[in-house]
Amino acid sequence: MDDFLPSACDVWLDYSVPSEDGQLLHANAVSVDGGGLLIVGPSGAGKSSLTLQMIALGATLVADDRVWISRAHERLWAQAPSATQGKIEARHLGILQISAQPSQISAVVELRKRTPRLPPVEKVVLCGTTVPLYLASMSDYLASALLILLRQLAMDETNDAG
Repeated sequence: MDDFLPSACDVWLDYSVPSEDGQLLHANAVSVDGGGLLIVGPSGAGKSSLTLQMIALGATLVADDRVWISRAHERLWAQAPSATQGKIEARHLGILQISAQPSQISAVVELRKRTPRLPPVEKVVLCGTTVPLYLASMSDYLASALLILLRQLAMDETNDAG
């Protein structure tokens, strides 16, 4: 598959478990300033690594490895299933216990091996809610860039509401 094709979200959605109340995804999620980021990609893409980097920079864990998403009040929400609540895998170290909380999801990032230097922002519909989808490759600065993006999205929502 060409790494520059439009989003492979159909691939990661194939691994989801839908129900009428929501959907269980193989993904991670973090929250920054009330806005959440759903992190998707194939196994080994770096979802947990990116999550740990973002937590070290000030993000809050929502969920690691499995994320329950649902719609409430016209928003997409994410939380950890009870079995993994407050746990994150640190490869070669073990399972770490950490504070976690549910969050509204403001954006999705799909990790890929390669992306164009300036990939277009796409959209994905999850649980009937449309959210921006960003394509990204792991890099030394990705966690920092995503924190800045989430803060910008939170400011944009505040300005749109006021």
